[in-house]
Amino acid sequence: MSLDLSGVTIVFDLDGTLVDTAPDLAAAANHVFGLIGLAPVLPAELHPMIGRGSRAMIEEGLRLHGVIKTPAEVDRLHKLFFPYYADNIAVLSRPFEGIPALLDKLLQAGARLAVCTNKLEGLSRSLLRQLALHERFAAIAGRDTFDVFKPAPGHLTGTIAMAGGRPERAVMVGDSDTRPDPPSPIPDPDSIAFASPKSNTLTVPSARTLTFAGFRSRWTMP
Repeated sequence: MSLDLSGVTIVFDLDGTLVDTAPDLAAAANHVFGLIGLAPVLPAELHPMIGRGSRAMIEEGLRLHGVIKTPAEVDRLHKLFFPYYADNIAVLSRPFEGIPALLDKLLQAGARLAVCTNKLEGLSRSLLRQLALHERFAAIAGRDTFDVFKPAPGHLTGTIAMAGGRPERAVMVGDSDTRPDPPSPIPDPDSIAFASPKSNTLTVPSARTLTFAGFRSRWTMP
């Protein structure tokens, strides 16, 4: 029996879920460090900070160098990050193995796809466009799309609405804990399913399930 996902909205995080963006994010952070005479930091040392945003990456690099900056100085360095990153957003970043085929299969099954990310919307659209993924998504919502952003629940529910979906027929897929904080403001919070690499199963409302083998790098669909 073919999988029927008609009316289901599947919302993906971007960095670390759909696309391995770590190399270009680290390169942009190292560009900033170079501007103030600091040596590059190994991407592996910055990788744990990627999920916390580019400012956290810069703060971590400064800490590793033993350099202390005031919050205002970090703000100025952070602003230097974005022009370089925007111009080099897809130099080394690539979709994880199997992602394009997975997205196509979900669309063929009738699902509506969206992206909910704390990356700025313009950068998110640029990245997805350069990787030829953007046309697969009914909505792309970034950190600045709404008045709130993750972990605020409104970022996710707003993305679902933007895609034309309903929370009770939606699932959120992320590379870390994808549940909003706090979860209680979501209308009927149990109606939205969540998945992370700790589980290889997406439970979609109405008891349908999608099983992904090797969630983080190899995505397959029965």
